Amino acid sequence: MRKIYIILFITITLLFIGCASHPIVHPGSLKKNEQVWGYAISAENVFPVMWFRKGLDQKTEIGYRI
Repeated sequence: MRKIYIILFITITLLFIGCASHPIVHPGSLKKNEQVWGYAISAENVFPVMWFRKGLDQKTEIGYRI
């Protein structure tokens, strides 16, 4: 019985801390210093994911998710 509780605890823990977020698809590349932000809701995530992206030059951009 204890083994079932341990497996159930690990499964529930992974459900709440697992990383199931997918990258946001942006149509086209960003221009230099152009910024976009938004949020994504998916069935895999427990909470909505907020994201921010900034264009560094014509072909490079940087971003992060919260």
